[in-house]
Amino acid sequence: MFKTYLSPRNLCFAFCLLLLIIRLFIASNTGLGVDESYNARGALNVRAGYIDHPPLFFWLSHLPVKIFGFTRLGLRLPALLLFTGTSLFVFYTARRLFSEWAGLFAVVFLNLSFIFTLPVAVWFQPDAPLMFFWMFSVWLAVELFFPKKPLTETKKYLLWSFLGISIGLATLSKYHAVFLVAGLFIFMLARREFRTWFKHPAPYLAFILFVATISPLLIWNSQNGWISFSLQFSRALPGNGLSFHPEWLLRNIAGQAIWLFPWIWWWLIKQLFRTTSKTRHSTKHAFLFWLAVIPILFFTFITFWADTQYRFHWQAPGYLVLFIPLGHYFARQWIDQPAKLKRKIIAGSVLLTVLAGVLIGHMNTGFWQFYGPGQITKMTGGSFDPTLEGVDFDEIRERFENEGWLADPDVFACGVRWWQAGKIDWALRCQKEMLVFDRNISNYNLYQNPRSLLGKDAVIVRFPEENDKPDVAQYFDSVSKLDDIDIRRCGRTELSLEVFYCKNFKIPDAGAKDYLFTPGLYSFN
Repeated sequence: MFKTYLSPRNLCFAFCLLLLIIRLFIASNTGLGVDESYNARGALNVRAGYIDHPPLFFWLSHLPVKIFGFTRLGLRLPALLLFTGTSLFVFYTARRLFSEWAGLFAVVFLNLSFIFTLPVAVWFQPDAPLMFFWMFSVWLAVELFFPKKPLTETKKYLLWSFLGISIGLATLSKYHAVFLVAGLFIFMLARREFRTWFKHPAPYLAFILFVATISPLLIWNSQNGWISFSLQFSRALPGNGLSFHPEWLLRNIAGQAIWLFPWIWWWLIKQLFRTTSKTRHSTKHAFLFWLAVIPILFFTFITFWADTQYRFHWQAPGYLVLFIPLGHYFARQWIDQPAKLKRKIIAGSVLLTVLAGVLIGHMNTGFWQFYGPGQITKMTGGSFDPTLEGVDFDEIRERFENEGWLADPDVFACGVRWWQAGKIDWALRCQKEMLVFDRNISNYNLYQNPRSLLGKDAVIVRFPEENDKPDVAQYFDSVSKLDDIDIRRCGRTELSLEVFYCKNFKIPDAGAKDYLFTPGLYSFN
């Protein structure tokens, strides 16, 4: 009886439930990051498409926000639930391909990697639904390609139909889903026993359902100059002429290792090579190889010429698949060297807990002043502690309330960069109209047309040491510098934000360097 309760499946369920409870606490008690703050208004403004990302993660958070309020937990709840589902689909996929123990170890090490256990599993980002529907699609494909018993025609059509819809939902989460389609297609083409599917009607029905599922995204983009597609795909292209930057490639590889934790990243890379060597003789390994290798190689090697900056998570769907053969590897180690594996799990758990505890604790309190993140950043040319990006700037709201700006319908808010506008917007809980003095097109171009604000006053909040400051004076009759807003942690001022009160918003004179009234800039639907 006791062994039944300690079966790998029950241990997996208990592990996922425990992590869900812990993440609920983290989600409720940590501030929104830069991207989360910027995305927050999208959960209130439901539409068929957005400029930066496909719409699904906005849609998913809209209902929780209506039920639980416009709160951290309301925004993040879908991510918490979806990643729990992702972990379970990893377990069931590994169980079908290898064993229950492989599934358990795959889930354990997946949740011991930093990028999956916090950013993907907690944050209000498109990655949580992407990983869920990516893994759900993989599980459906396993049911199709590796069934326990021969499939009936009805089940073939059902599985392919669900697969088409699931890949469509993954695409509505993030455009990475194109690599899932590519992996499945190449796998079927490369293995003779699966080429017969190209003669069966079911995959073509799946394609029709896929297109139907993403139709809102296609229609919205077709009506808006394919802005979302072009913006995302342009990030893989060289900026100003083709030039090669080995330092960008090395930075990206190092970033992947850090985000996953170096030892887990190394184990996954070894599994990628082991899987590669087994593709000729093992259909299961060939299946996993093609689903993993394409996003990892593509998003790594484009950094040789494209400055993707610090987006080290783009390879994550490929790594997600690699946890399955990694679980199989550790399941075999569990038989041969159980004590050694226990030490690895305990060490990984302790390191993750300590690191997460220190970072979350420092983010909320700022206790790590001596050679902490702030000091390290300043040594490398930065200006402030990057963990402040995960702090809610509630002092902005307090200032707006004290000055009467929050309740005044004739005053709107402004930022000078999209990410700064996001932090301001979230601090005000999106209760004020928001404009951004920035050439970069962002979702704020969807939410507010500047012409509707003509004649009103504005409060501009600007971060210090901002380069290439836009000329805002041309848009107003007068601009007055006010006292700064001090952002504090535990009573200590960490950052001072500049504040300007601007009277009578207007269209600038002809010939000015216009940031807001350029034709077409706010013409999106």
